[in-house]
Amino acid sequence: MSKVKISDKFHLFVAKSKDTKDYEEGDVPFVTSAESNNGVVRCVEPLENDRVFEGPCVVISGLGFATFQVSEFLPKGNGGDSCTVLYAKEEFSAADYIGFASAFNALHKWRFSYGRKCGKNRIMHLEVPWP
Repeated sequence: MSKVKISDKFHLFVAKSKDTKDYEEGDVPFVTSAESNNGVVRCVEPLENDRVFEGPCVVISGLGFATFQVSEFLPKGNGGDSCTVLYAKEEFSAADYIGFASAFNALHKWRFSYGRKCGKNRIMHLEVPWP
């Protein structure tokens, strides 16, 4: 099995939103660095300048945990180091996205922490196995 750079298979986008406490309750799932509940900590009402995303895609949190998102969500931005959203450059199945997220977590999660946040520039050149 060969390996490919993440940026060869995905377009990477930085989240643009505020911190969890800056939002009122709403209908849009708010994805953060949480590992439980697929990264969703609550549902919020997005602010005017927020970037709301639509699945299917993978979200890699600032702590290096990858989740698969299937519908509309708001990823935590907090200055660009909280969530990076990955959209496939070619058509992917749900299994492809889940496989990628699992491989990323197994191979790369250990690299990131509060002291070394996972951002677009730190993950784009990392490699993952690819059939």
